[in-house]
Amino acid sequence: MKNDRLEQLAKEEEELRERIAKIQEERAKEREKDLTRIVATFKAELTAHGLTPADVLELLGLPLNQDRAVRGKLSGPGSKKPTAKVTHRNDRGEGTWGGKGRQPKWLADALTNGRKLDEFAVSA
Repeated sequence: MKNDRLEQLAKEEEELRERIAKIQEERAKEREKDLTRIVATFKAELTAHGLTPADVLELLGLPLNQDRAVRGKLSGPGSKKPTAKVTHRNDRGEGTWGGKGRQPKWLADALTNGRKLDEFAVSA
C-alpha cells in the first residue's frame, strides 16, 4: 500500500517536471520574441535618427574597442592591475601573502600560536 503511494507520487513528480520544462521553454520563446521586437524597434529608431551602434556606445559611456575593455582578469599577465609582491611565505613554502589585505589562515594561526611575523618574511 505504501509502495503504491510512492509510485503515484513519483508519477506526479515526473508530470510536474515535464510541465515545468514546457513552461520554461514557452517562456524562453516569448522572451526571444520580445527581444527580437525590441531590437528591431531599436534599429529602426537608430536609422531614423541617423545614429550608428558606435554612437550609442559612446553615448552610454561604453568602450568602443573591445580590446581595451578589461574582461574578467583583474591581475596577472596581460592585465592593467599588477600582481601583489610576495612578502611572507609559510615554512613549507606552500602558502604566500603579499602583506596587504586579510592575513591567510595559516599565518593567522601561526601568529596566534606565538610565532612572529618576521619569521615568515621573504628576503628580497
